[in-house]
This record gives sequence, structure tokens and C-alpha cells, in this order.
Amino acid sequence: MRCGGKGDAIPLIQFFKMPRPVGGVIHYKRGFAYHSLEQFKEAIPDYLKAIELNPKHPYSYSNLGACYEEEKDLDKSLKYLNKSIELNPKSSYSFFHRGNIHYEKDLLDLAMADYETAMKLNSKQSGPNTAIAAIHMKNGDYEKAKKYFLQEIEIKSSITRKLNLAEAYICLKEYNDAIKLAKEAAADSINSRDKIFAQYSLVTALILDGQDYKEDMTLLITMMKKYDDFNIDHWRFDDLLKFLKDPSIKSNNANMVNKIIALLKKEIKPDDFFKQ
Repeated sequence: MRCGGKGDAIPLIQFFKMPRPVGGVIHYKRGFAYHSLEQFKEAIPDYLKAIELNPKHPYSYSNLGACYEEEKDLDKSLKYLNKSIELNPKSSYSFFHRGNIHYEKDLLDLAMADYETAMKLNSKQSGPNTAIAAIHMKNGDYEKAKKYFLQEIEIKSSITRKLNLAEAYICLKEYNDAIKLAKEAAADSINSRDKIFAQYSLVTALILDGQDYKEDMTLLITMMKKYDDFNIDHWRFDDLLKFLKDPSIKSNNANMVNKIIALLKKEIKPDDFFKQ
């Protein structure tokens, strides 16, 4: 499951709607350009300069905090997101990203409060529903997780969001729904990463439902060989690994899914999968 979201920059149109001194605009715009290209490290110096020239503008702080989040510097991220919220307590963006930091620090109550505030400020914002669902997944409340994943898809559907929901279905043992959704995601996938994760979700649901999975597993291995630059990026396996400890799940099925996860993590080579 993928939790949280990329540090997408606040759109420039919002920046120009805010009353501000002219200082820092050029640095903000260049930082924004780097940020939009996901060149977070390059964006940081420009956002810092924008803050130096215009220390009262909240968007430089919030985008800087989002960049530090992507760079895994949680303390700096939290510092700048807190300042952004101090300057603009109605920023759903800042509350959402601060929630991500609290989540990473395992401060789940604080994370939940931030995500819920973000939703109250902007009910159509993409991200908070998935983040709240991730907390419910972590707590083992899969029914609530499913509810929030569905709400997220209503706001904006994507392959990743569908696969998050498929994992909730798996943990609820609603395998037919998971299989249907994984097949749908696989058919709609364009990039290699989505194709692999959709196939992984399909194979996992088939195994746990006791269905034949060999053909689909062979296809997954073929994909792993073809797209050897594949990486798991933000994807988390913790919730599924916890679910696999359910005593009602057959041990050989649980072991096979664990082995597939090891394959995705590149702990097992594709050619060696059926040898072990």
C-alpha cells in the first residue's frame, strides 16, 4: 500500500492571489519549477531565499516543508510546516503534509488530527482520505480503511488508489472484489511500476483465495525480468505482512505471498523464484 503523497507544490495561481510584498517571487517561482519536476533538493535553496526575502508568506514555508518531507528530513519539514500553519491556519495542504510527518514519526493521533483538519478545510483535496485509511490499515480496522479508500477514489481515481483499495479487500478476505479490482488496474496500467503492482495484487488475492495462480505468477516474474529497474518507492508491505499472521490463513499460502514480497523487494532474483 502506498501512504501519503508526493510533495506537490501549491499551485502558483494560489500564490499570486495572496497579498504579499514583491520580495522573493523570482526565487519562489524557480523553487516551484524545481518542485514540480520533483527535483526537491534543488528547490530547497530557492524556497529558503524566498523566505529570507519575504518571511511572512506561508506558501514558501509549506512547499519547503513538503520538499524536506521528500528528502526524509522530518524535523526540518515539521519546522517549516508548523510555521506555514502559524501564518495560514486555513491551509489544508500544510495540515496534510504535517500529518504525513506525524505518521512517519508514528504519532498516529497527531497525524489523524491533521488529516481530519485538512479534510474539513478542503473536502475535495486529494490525499487525506488515503492517509486516514492508511492509519486504519495500520490499526487493523480494514472496514474503515475501505470506506476512506473508496472516498479517495470518488475524489480522484488512479491505479495506486485502486490497488490500495484492493489491499483493503484482501485484508477483509473479500478476495473476489480484490481480484476484480486488480484485473481492472492491470488493464488500465501504463507504466511498468503500476503493471507490476497490479499483477502482484492479483496474484496475492488468487493465492489467499485458494485459486490457481501459476500462470499469473509466471507473468509477474516475466515483468520483473523485463522491468529490471523497477523499485518499490513509497509502497509499504507492513499491513499485509501483519495480516498474513492471521491463524486462519493457510501457512503455505502466507509463505508464498511473503516470498512474492521478497521478490518485489529484490531479495529474491526472478530466475530463482521457483527454485527456492
